[in-house]
Amino acid sequence: MGKTIVEKIMAKAAGKQEVFPGEYLKFGIKDTFIQVVVTLDQEQLRLLLNSAGIGCGIQQSDNCTGHCGSYSRARDKVTNRESHRLNSEWARKMGVPEENILELGRIGNCHHIAIEKAWALPGGVYLHTDTHCPTVGGVGCFGVNLSAAETSFLRTGWMWFRVPKSIKFNLTGKLQDGIMGRDVFEYILSQIGPDGAIYKVMEFTGPVMDEMSMDGVCQCVAYLFLPGEAGHCQPRPENNKLV
Repeated sequence: MGKTIVEKIMAKAAGKQEVFPGEYLKFGIKDTFIQVVVTLDQEQLRLLLNSAGIGCGIQQSDNCTGHCGSYSRARDKVTNRESHRLNSEWARKMGVPEENILELGRIGNCHHIAIEKAWALPGGVYLHTDTHCPTVGGVGCFGVNLSAAETSFLRTGWMWFRVPKSIKFNLTGKLQDGIMGRDVFEYILSQIGPDGAIYKVMEFTGPVMDEMSMDGVCQCVAYLFLPGEAGHCQPRPENNKLV
């Protein structure tokens, strides 16, 4: 039986010939790229960055980047600049490469930057601390949101991952004017319901995806509001230039 694209990606990252849905794999920092985006207020940030062992698992790794994003200042008097300073200070302490530490003036939407800077590559595994992480599936990268497991990964440098099943959505026809990639996903969500892809990969393919802009593809595969594992699309020829 053939393998899905995500099964092939996970097998490569785990150093195995093949993997099967339901199988547990151990991924380490050398097998993945992790983007640590701090979204905490000053008090929470100081507690995290000063916790014993935080970052030990990623020390001196080129496969890590760190910056601040998604600010919330309702109960915090600290400036964005101070948050950047604290985060950058911690990243340098961990040995994160200087070019991967995004200071004020070099930062933007963290998920778009991951693609633009070729941190999320076709056929690679990309870990993130935010639920929009599957955006990188638009370039054929397996993007996984660490969520509450972030601290564990930062301490140890590895995690267990369960191989998910995949659902293929073959999109045919032609999009009407004004219909975007996000609209396509929202329509699919209305059809399968919020529990329609529990811990599964949503793999998008077909003529509609082929004709969709790169921005549209990345919007479509970002499977927000579903308890899925990832959204994914076969990489286009222009995406392979990132490798």
